[in-house]
Amino acid sequence: MPAAQPQTEALGDCCELPLQRARALALVNRIRAQGAVCGPNVFGPAASLKWSEQLNDASYVHAADMAHRQYFEHRSPDGQGPADRVTQQGYAWRAVAENIAAGQQSLDEVVDAWLRSPGHCRNLMNPQLTELGLAGLRVQAGPYGTYWVMTLGTPSGVRSGAATHKAQWVAASGLQP
Repeated sequence: MPAAQPQTEALGDCCELPLQRARALALVNRIRAQGAVCGPNVFGPAASLKWSEQLNDASYVHAADMAHRQYFEHRSPDGQGPADRVTQQGYAWRAVAENIAAGQQSLDEVVDAWLRSPGHCRNLMNPQLTELGLAGLRVQAGPYGTYWVMTLGTPSGVRSGAATHKAQWVAASGLQP
């Protein structure tokens, strides 16, 4: 008999509704506008990010995959990394970065944790990155309870004809978005 898969749900404060997305984007852009100290690196103010549905979908796919297969890594067990996930969403990128977290219960809590981590903070403040997607999932069972993925990128141009990997993954996994 196969092991029961954990039940997942999108977190109430991130990032399924336009108002919640706007709140997430406003929080990150407020931090970028102020500048930040990320370990030994001092970042001055950075331009505001724009929301990207493709980066959001890549974030959701990775958060759901980590919850479903109960791992916590930037690279999936089958070897896919952030660049692979954004490419599968049809995002033609020049630069891409990813922040992951687990266990935080709110958007404010996870962003604060990323700011206290020099590498994650550098990703958030990187002035070369122009777009953002963010997903948070709550898991009924498993070691962490919540999974968060922020995917940041800079597009290289428009890419058309790519199938939406998020829809395919959700259908194949049986999870509800």
